[in-house]
Amino acid sequence: MSKKDLLRMGISLAQRVVAQLPDNTQKVLLDIDEMEDPCHGQQEFEIFNAHYDSHCYLPLLLFVTDQTGRQRMMAVLLRSGKSGCRGVRGVLSRAVNLLRERFPNICIELRANGGYGNDQVLRCCDNLDIKYTLGLPGNQRLHRRSAATQIDAHIKYVDVKDQPDHPVCREFAEIEYQADS
Repeated sequence: MSKKDLLRMGISLAQRVVAQLPDNTQKVLLDIDEMEDPCHGQQEFEIFNAHYDSHCYLPLLLFVTDQTGRQRMMAVLLRSGKSGCRGVRGVLSRAVNLLRERFPNICIELRANGGYGNDQVLRCCDNLDIKYTLGLPGNQRLHRRSAATQIDAHIKYVDVKDQPDHPVCREFAEIEYQADS
């Protein structure tokens, strides 16, 4: 189907994006984030956000990345300046349903920052049967559990930091972690 055909049919952005994915798609990554959209003057639903130090909207953005590495914007949801995770479940549910409608056996993984690592989002991912990788804000327990990896990274960094064009030093580890709540 051509882009013109899709536009004529009044199909949503998300539907267009799913239609453009390669026919052999087996796995996708969904990236969700927000961005500050500063407001000037008194606009309806604009709210002061201390993190951004501005009166703003916080649109929720959803991108899908296919197996080839191509990333496409799948959805945008305009939200007030202090929205937290408002709208995430609806946007994710719609995206997952559209993807599984076209690709019934697709593997879907959500990537997001620590602001989305809460009970509401985790339960949504579990209910939708999607994997997730979420950045978590540090705490004493996580720092203790990751101390060996942090030390390894520091030692490797010290070894290469004085070399011209030294490589980026990254270390990865996996730990079991469950918060009390």
